[in-house]
Amino acid sequence: RLKERGPHKGWDGKLNNYKDIRKGLVEFTSIRIMMSGSSALSKGEVYAEKIYTYDDVFIGWKFIGVCFEDEDEPNSSQLFRRRRRSGASAEETKTRVDLSLLHDICPQKGANYEPMAADDAS
Repeated sequence: RLKERGPHKGWDGKLNNYKDIRKGLVEFTSIRIMMSGSSALSKGEVYAEKIYTYDDVFIGWKFIGVCFEDEDEPNSSQLFRRRRRSGASAEETKTRVDLSLLHDICPQKGANYEPMAADDAS
């Protein structure tokens, strides 16, 4: 929760672990995520939507990237990091999107992330 009053506005420094952040999080009904893009096949606009509930949110986790570079050789794809691999030309490399990764998450930097399984919590 952001501080709204006082000279030091911003993130509350006391909320520095997943348990305190979870306690400070308002139990919302849903969060709607909407995405738009262009179809490579039809060149038309495409849309996707996902609704997440309070129980779907894990503190200290982030969505993984869904884009990667795919060279024209089989089994040579690499995660896309907004930069083309040095030496690879635009003709040799294509950016791809793996929609099967759309809802996958991984821990953020640091070791203080919320356990995914209820029995892992201490």
